Amino acid sequence: MNGIHSARGVLAVAVTVTAWRLATLVAHPLNLSFDEAQYWIWAQTPAWGYFSKPPLIGWVIALTTHLCGEGEPCIRLGAPLAYFVGSLALYEVGRRLYTPVVGFWSAVLFLTLPGVAFSAMIISVDPFLLMFWSLGLAVLVRALAEKHLGWWGVLGVILGLGLLAKYAMLFFMVSLLLYLAWSPARSVRTAGPWLAMAVAGVFLAPNLVWNVANGFVTVKHTGANAHWDTGTLLHPLAGIAFIGAQWAVFGPVPMTVLVWLLGRGRRLLGEDANARLLVSFILPVLAVMSGEAFLSRAHANWGASAFVPATVLVVAWLVRLNKAWLLRVTLAVHLAAAAVLYTLDQTAVAVGYPLTARSDPFKRVRGFDAVGRAVGRLRADHPGVALLFDSRKVLAPVVYYARPVAFDAVLWNDSGTVNNHFEMVTDIRRAIGHTFLLVTEQPTADHVAHAFARTELVAVLRVPVHADFTREIRIFRCESFQGYGQGR
Repeated sequence: MNGIHSARGVLAVAVTVTAWRLATLVAHPLNLSFDEAQYWIWAQTPAWGYFSKPPLIGWVIALTTHLCGEGEPCIRLGAPLAYFVGSLALYEVGRRLYTPVVGFWSAVLFLTLPGVAFSAMIISVDPFLLMFWSLGLAVLVRALAEKHLGWWGVLGVILGLGLLAKYAMLFFMVSLLLYLAWSPARSVRTAGPWLAMAVAGVFLAPNLVWNVANGFVTVKHTGANAHWDTGTLLHPLAGIAFIGAQWAVFGPVPMTVLVWLLGRGRRLLGEDANARLLVSFILPVLAVMSGEAFLSRAHANWGASAFVPATVLVVAWLVRLNKAWLLRVTLAVHLAAAAVLYTLDQTAVAVGYPLTARSDPFKRVRGFDAVGRAVGRLRADHPGVALLFDSRKVLAPVVYYARPVAFDAVLWNDSGTVNNHFEMVTDIRRAIGHTFLLVTEQPTADHVAHAFARTELVAVLRVPVHADFTREIRIFRCESFQGYGQGR
């Protein structure tokens, strides 16, 4: 098929948007956040699992940095490429379920959603989850149409890789079973779905073995992340905030149309034969995450996988109602918002309102490159002395920006409990008599002084970020570790 709504048209748009994002990553690289720096640290020792996430993100970073270097753009390279692949898969979903026009707009709208525009510029597990979700839907649609077991096997591979990206891929399996049980023309007793889940289980098995060997730390962390132990049954404000945030993640127009469509209930299903499939992959995620938000908490991105099928559903109905003009307006708004986000510093200066600590959404990641370089130089003045941190949010970026002199960094953990990756892999309890350089945002070293024979302030690092914000780090030389229990 020729024209803009063909596969070539989608490819051209996807290449253009992705090239724009890659150019922005190179031209305006932000400092790594502590999560991104932690993922990079994981990538230095690829494994079958890590404390808080399955292993795929570490593998991807190991690959991209091997190909193009250790800079921030190379670490983040996997994110825009994942959305590139996901958009092409979503074109197939829209084309096969509806028309090439729906496929085209599904791919383009998904690629430019506000949540995707932001997520494509940082490295996290979400781009890979959404990529595999999109690929899974594309293969599922084909498997249902062609009734060939081979496609179910391919689906199993995609599900397995998705689970290695984020355990939330389990929702895909739940949604699939829901659709098969809900659809009169389908059956959960057919072999295909169970073949797919068996193949997925084979892919996930090494990670499960790793979890067994490490006390199920990833599984426990995933459960703890839900914060069910808050002691309060309901959190209505948190629930309302989560639901409201979905308008920012999915976009005001798409989210409003989605709510309207879901509100049509049986009428929607009666008028659209494919809506049952798409709704099966939307409702479970949104329902569970909304319930989680009201009962405990849920981050805005936790419902993002629902917006993959939701994009197709929204586009199909806007096209059906001859509202394609609304898609063009939405696209323009999304692209304008992304342009402001990608050039935030330059835009703020251009309009005459320089960023401040209150207005800068990236404040928490700025300045760590200078801190890391300074710590690296300071480390040279104290040979043989390891770095000690009291916060993983400082440890991870400093290790990255002080590379390679900070790989022996350790985290202070006098409680003895393991709540993060660095508490799992570092332990100074046996380092009796050793001296450390404490890198801290605290004004004093009083919180660790009891465990050392002597502590001394050796440097104060001040990195101006904004006129009203300076990142301040203090370095203390802590001599002769006596043990956590000493001096109390």
